Amino acid sequence: MWDYILFQMRFFTSFTLSLVLVATLVTPIFADESVKTPEKIIIEHLKQQGKNYTVGSADYNMYIHNIPWNVDTSLSKLPEYDQLVIYAINYGKENLDKQIVQKDTKANQDKTVLSVQNVLPRASTALSYNRQQVVNYAYNWTTNGGTKRNTAFDNYTNDCTNFGSQAWNGGGNVMRSQSTVPSGITQSTSYWYSFKRGTSFDVSTSWIRVVEFYGY
Repeated sequence: MWDYILFQMRFFTSFTLSLVLVATLVTPIFADESVKTPEKIIIEHLKQQGKNYTVGSADYNMYIHNIPWNVDTSLSKLPEYDQLVIYAINYGKENLDKQIVQKDTKANQDKTVLSVQNVLPRASTALSYNRQQVVNYAYNWTTNGGTKRNTAFDNYTNDCTNFGSQAWNGGGNVMRSQSTVPSGITQSTSYWYSFKRGTSFDVSTSWIRVVEFYGY
């Protein structure tokens, strides 16, 4: 009799532990389905507007490149707003990189890039410039009177041109530098760059000074 009772108790304990283990393993799988990623939020937002765009389609790409944050405030008021902007910036950059590769490849095939590259390396990049991506960058790295900043770039007392260069770069304009970049700040209107080297920065004056920026 006691043997039977002990058997029943052991069976019940093992069964209970098995259920707990299964619940522990399975719950995260189902929980992940409810997580609202920036991509899911935007897809749902588009569907509410009757736009069934698929990620990667021409319509979706166009929308991401030109999200009207200041007009469509339903997105800018969401608690995930920062994540949405970062997603838009990264998505835009990936898309621009693909366009650059495609254009550079075609240019090489057509043999039309020879004289252009001697004057402006990666000249095709300028064709991929997107104004909305500049706006996206500005929205992401400013907070109404706050101190949020992109630590990939140095901070200056008069910081406006530095920030303008960052935003311009965020819109698809790639930096242009010498093959060997000098250390520190270098006077130049022929090159435009800012590179972080550990705790220091190598930067052209065209990146941080308005006159040289205008000259570039």
